[in-house]
Amino acid sequence: MAAWNHTNNWTNEYYKAYRKYVTANASSMKGREEDCADLSMLLIVNFAAQEGLPLTFTDNNDIRYSSKEGGQIPEGGTHLTYEKVYVPSPFPPNPGTYRGGPPWGYTTVDVPNGIMISRNNYKWSNKDEYYKAVINRISAKALYHKNTEVNPLGPQAGDLLLSDGHAGLVINSYPPGVPHPKAADTGINSWVDQATALKEVNVLEYFRDNHGVLNDENKAKNHFDYLNHRGSKKPKAELIYFRRAEDAQKDGFEFRKYNYRVLAS
Repeated sequence: MAAWNHTNNWTNEYYKAYRKYVTANASSMKGREEDCADLSMLLIVNFAAQEGLPLTFTDNNDIRYSSKEGGQIPEGGTHLTYEKVYVPSPFPPNPGTYRGGPPWGYTTVDVPNGIMISRNNYKWSNKDEYYKAVINRISAKALYHKNTEVNPLGPQAGDLLLSDGHAGLVINSYPPGVPHPKAADTGINSWVDQATALKEVNVLEYFRDNHGVLNDENKAKNHFDYLNHRGSKKPKAELIYFRRAEDAQKDGFEFRKYNYRVLAS
């Protein structure tokens, strides 16, 4: 049974609407204990279900999770894939050429190319069950390698701030010369470093660059806000404001959007 009713297909306009949906809803997820890979997928699952749009996630074992289906593809179990290889093989003797030994040639044989073992067989009949299956199988690594592509226009709201091992969700972006709208809010902490943030378990908002105020150094830089999670040592999601895009990229992150496989009808 499908996870929800599917009445529409993804278009550029729907993806723009999804970006606006992230801006409107991501900040309310501050303090939640799912990691940011999970929270980012929750938003697109909620949006897709609301608009009747399809989703298909793929995990690191190439198992697919399509909202139009009632369970993972392929189902759980052990599966062999095959490839054709060329192997030496004797041909039947040819009286005209056979002189004491069989001539050798090559033939094609199908051989196992790998074994995929799925411990559980996820099925679903509604949005919540589909989301549970997805978050249990789709990691930041799977998002990076299987489900997203670089957004050359990033950062944009709805982009995933991704590396092979960590995910964040872009909420807003600010072009050069635009200060942060919360720059005057002195109740928001200024970022110090990773070690300090891990100790401040109940501090869930930070400014990264000059508390959102423009100065000579940062006025020509692109900035963005994002939803972040630091793992078990700080189990609540936090909001990071006004980080320089180039600094995130220097730290090994890319701004990525969901690829056509996720959005395929």
